[in-house]
Amino acid sequence: MMMTCPKCSRVNPQEAVYCYFDGFVLSGASAGTGPLAINTLRFPSPFVFMSGRSCLNFDDLAIACHEESKPASDMLKQGFLESFLASIGRVDLSMAAKEAAKFPDSSRGLDELLGKFPSSVLSEARLNLSSQEINLGVLSRTAKREIKITIENGGMRLLFGSITSDSTWLAIGETGNASVKNFQTTGELTVPLRIVPEKLRASDKPLVAKLKIDSSGGSSVVLIRAEVPVAPFQLMPLSGALNGRQIALKAKANTKEAAILFENGSVAKWYESNGWSYPVQGPSASGMGAIQQFFEALGLTPPPKTFINQTVVNLVGAPRQELAFELTVGTEEKRSVYAHGFADQSWITSKNPKLTGNSAILGFVIPQVPDRPGELLVSKIAVTSNGNQKFLVQVNVQVSGKYVAPRSEPAPELVFTKPPEVVVNAPPPTEIPEADDTIKVDPKLRKNTKGLKSSISLVHYVPFAGLVSLMVILLIADAVGVGVGGKTEGGPGVAKNESSQSSFGYSFDIDKKAELKLDFSHKSKSRNFRFGLFAADKKDPKDESKNLRLTYDQEGDSNNTRIRIDDSDYLFAHAMKDVRVIEDKEDSKRRVWRVSCDYLFKGERIKVSQFVQIVPGSQSGNLDTCIIRYTVENKGKNSHKIGLRMMLDTFIGGEDGVPFVVPGTDGFVTKFTEFTQKDMPDFIEAMQFQNLDNPGVIAHLGLKGFQLPDCEPEPLYKLYLGENPGSKEFGYDAEASDLATKTGKDGSRFTDSVAFLYWNERDTNPGEVREFVFSYGLGEISKPDGSSGGKLSVTTGGNTNAGKTFTLTALVKDATKGQAVSIALPEGVNLASGETKEKTIVEVDRATQMSQVSWKVSATKSGVYSLKVASGQFSSQTKVQIREASSSLFR
Repeated sequence: MMMTCPKCSRVNPQEAVYCYFDGFVLSGASAGTGPLAINTLRFPSPFVFMSGRSCLNFDDLAIACHEESKPASDMLKQGFLESFLASIGRVDLSMAAKEAAKFPDSSRGLDELLGKFPSSVLSEARLNLSSQEINLGVLSRTAKREIKITIENGGMRLLFGSITSDSTWLAIGETGNASVKNFQTTGELTVPLRIVPEKLRASDKPLVAKLKIDSSGGSSVVLIRAEVPVAPFQLMPLSGALNGRQIALKAKANTKEAAILFENGSVAKWYESNGWSYPVQGPSASGMGAIQQFFEALGLTPPPKTFINQTVVNLVGAPRQELAFELTVGTEEKRSVYAHGFADQSWITSKNPKLTGNSAILGFVIPQVPDRPGELLVSKIAVTSNGNQKFLVQVNVQVSGKYVAPRSEPAPELVFTKPPEVVVNAPPPTEIPEADDTIKVDPKLRKNTKGLKSSISLVHYVPFAGLVSLMVILLIADAVGVGVGGKTEGGPGVAKNESSQSSFGYSFDIDKKAELKLDFSHKSKSRNFRFGLFAADKKDPKDESKNLRLTYDQEGDSNNTRIRIDDSDYLFAHAMKDVRVIEDKEDSKRRVWRVSCDYLFKGERIKVSQFVQIVPGSQSGNLDTCIIRYTVENKGKNSHKIGLRMMLDTFIGGEDGVPFVVPGTDGFVTKFTEFTQKDMPDFIEAMQFQNLDNPGVIAHLGLKGFQLPDCEPEPLYKLYLGENPGSKEFGYDAEASDLATKTGKDGSRFTDSVAFLYWNERDTNPGEVREFVFSYGLGEISKPDGSSGGKLSVTTGGNTNAGKTFTLTALVKDATKGQAVSIALPEGVNLASGETKEKTIVEVDRATQMSQVSWKVSATKSGVYSLKVASGQFSSQTKVQIREASSSLFR
């Protein structure tokens, strides 16, 4: 029989004589009896410390735990407090002691338990600071400086929290460049701070750094002020200049003498001495070109429109033979041209560019043609010229000799690599022909190569003749309306779906079992060219008649893609007078689908293509990832402002409003959030269940680091995560009010989450081809170690090629604000610049009690590496496959 309190109506155990919640008498007292003073009520038997100190009530016990905190923490860990509290009938406090004993930090665990005691003898922790503003005066970029602040606990409970610096020039601690530090104290604590000279930036205005202190006893901000005066330029004729514009003015007045200072690097060194980034990227030009280069970098003069003499280079060479070639970048204007280029393959090296007035000659050498006889080697060279104008040149090298197939070749897998910068407003180098799906190769390369010739016996033409006959029959059948491969016609102006025998898309082991499947409407009347994704062999836990989906609608009806052309919005492939679908092609064996359409207006034509394919995941190797690619081609004669937006209606294993794990954010994303190109994460994940031992389905949205073999995609311009606006035909632009969370059980959380992906709306020149890519599919997290009890897991994403940077994220369950999480890296794996091995929990999602911290990491060589994270007694590790770019499907 349970005892119910007549005052608060809460249920208490049968053996209770007073309410565990308000101290009211439960039995054996008159109706007028007031609440008991539980804090001074004597225990049935005293609790005795190892020192012999006896505690007769909760006040005694609280003070003893405060004054003898170390023995008290030990007894908590060993279970003595849990047993004692159970013996006096306080099952609630006994369970609290059991949970507190699990805390990674014993002092924190003891403080948590003391906070649950029915005693007020210990005053709450209170944050006091020795000073809230420090003026450091004038600082030098060459001298080190250390300062200290004092934190005082004005209460008796444990004061704990974190200190965060918002400036790179102010580090916390005596060593390292940490910007966040945890602290805890019952009394007074001195925190050392250190000025990082190389991070100081000279300015004519004072520098102000903010130290934010968040603690259990309150929050506060300490302002650190300093002055770093600008060191003036010392050499004539630019002497006395204090900023880039003054340098430009003096250079304009003395061009001949100033050119030498730009060319020999003196101006660049002056920028560095003041802690500034030099605006000119790449090698310095010579003579007057160096001054022009500086003016263009500052935006003081527009760059000349440049062109390149060729975009495809065809070469033939024997293994280990040396080859050389040149590219020329020029302009029709009477202005200096400077340029440099780098290849994506190590077997091509670049020489110093020759700058000759209005042209630049870029030399490249292949010291030794790779020993791969009979193969066609392909490399891409990214060329950058005036004003950051970029060109992409494809180099084809046919290696002479007879091709010998390798004995075994592992199936290539999808690997994400960092994309190059985008060409903005760059003029086209040449007239670009109609795009196709093949690498551009001169046919003579294969005809003239030794070892590749072969004679074909007449008997081999017999199957070919049979194939021709079969094709004739199929064409006749198609002419009379018989469907091929189960497909139907797409309506007026729509190309018929081709059979799966027409092979296209990326190559890999297509016989692998697909864990993710692609779906779309095959009905001619409802065909809207949208796509959906669902997990193979899994059912919706809320509706067994449906597949387990990653998009709300299995055929993608609630997603939509919009194109904006010169301020006019179009739904992708939506039937209109001036919109014509010219291709609708599927290869079910390769699990790939492509749709292309033309947008026609005023004699102009814009071609937009959508390509989706199920491919191997970068780590799992399973067919669990969908690559989504949009290609925009300006086929007209004029420049047009073009942008593209994709609305993805996410649906994770039967759940329509799960929170997002976004690396780099303090906590989970549960309401409208905007990400710009500058703070764009590598990936986003969402779990079906917020349980690290059993997370269910994990959705992984890849956003950065794609470099496919046949295109160079532009980076994502911005991303919105928010509430579904409620219309599957929603327009191009989305505002925060459209995507704000709606009132429900919890108005601050998603109930129907959606992602809006935007690519830059910019001028697209005639002949220019733009590529936009992202991925969506199934992800995975590491299993917590045996000791973790479902408290800690790890997930990774981004660029896992050797020498590149990817993201590792730790997911922590039941963490507290300020809790430390550390990473252990094996030999050959390093933290990215600015990262620290130990980080702290900044935010805890109150509904799920989940938190996350992230690191940027890179590995120098290919291989399988084990990465481990830990927080107190909890740990988890994951294995990451690092590959060379040349061994992956997308490279």
